[in-house]
Amino acid sequence: MRQENTRARIGPPPKEVRIAILDSGIDSRFHFRDRVYKRSKNFISGESEHNYNKGETGHGTAVAYQVARACPNAKLYIARVAKRNDDGGKPVPDKQAIVKALQWASREEVDIIIMSFGWETQDDGDGVEDELDNIKNKKSILMFAASTNDGALGKMLFPARHCGVIAVDAFDGFGKEIPTTGTPDSDWKRERFAAPGRYLSAGGDKRVTGSSYACPIVAGIAGLVIEACRREMPRPEASVYKRLETREAMESILKLLSTPKGDFNFLTPWEMLREDREENPCETFDFCRSIIKGPLRPYLRCGASFMMKGNMAISLISPTAAS
Repeated sequence: MRQENTRARIGPPPKEVRIAILDSGIDSRFHFRDRVYKRSKNFISGESEHNYNKGETGHGTAVAYQVARACPNAKLYIARVAKRNDDGGKPVPDKQAIVKALQWASREEVDIIIMSFGWETQDDGDGVEDELDNIKNKKSILMFAASTNDGALGKMLFPARHCGVIAVDAFDGFGKEIPTTGTPDSDWKRERFAAPGRYLSAGGDKRVTGSSYACPIVAGIAGLVIEACRREMPRPEASVYKRLETREAMESILKLLSTPKGDFNFLTPWEMLREDREENPCETFDFCRSIIKGPLRPYLRCGASFMMKGNMAISLISPTAAS
């Protein structure tokens, strides 16, 4: 009876967090699929739109695995936009497919779009930048992209360097740069974020390395912030809530959930739980502190692992897995 009264008082359940993954598809045997999988579509020309796992290289599945671990309650929207070349190498993104997938994700009203791919030359005529601009101007969808895997000699790739996209680099699990980490000396971004991206578990015995897999971790944490806000914020009209799904607001929140590492912000949300942390009398800090102490309290360091408790129980970031 008490539960029914509570539901009547608080109204319908909050909107689920929706995350679109633009990648090489997803393996139909992906064991998280039944719990988090929502919709999928193949945007590669000449392939069936329903065959989202055709020739899947494992890249998209590994990205989805990181998201499912970081934000287990999110519903995933899988868009196949990349496939192998004839030589059987790494999956190559199809720009026409990306444009269609971005439009699809926008129509599906997703909260977050993940793009773990990139290229050096920005072509104004391919339509990708225009579509990113359209999404940016809507101010209701967050976009994340992998920065680079070419180390200090490589430049930040597009779409990570687009002004509406949050760029993510890969560190190891101890917050140290790895050989593939990009250079922070970039005119493209005011804020650079990093997360574990070395020897991460991708299900079973498979391990993966690169910004492609750090990117979904940061995006997943952003998803947790959105979920926590929808569940816990008593006043949806609060100014923080209104700004939450803008890049500027989320970058501010992620920065508060990070530890400075040179010119990078390395995601360490558990640090917000430290009692000796100096208080910062600002609205965004108070907001972060409240959600971390509530549904995001899970990040408690115990030895070499970060344990999670509660309804969002997962094993997210473990330095031992990145050593």
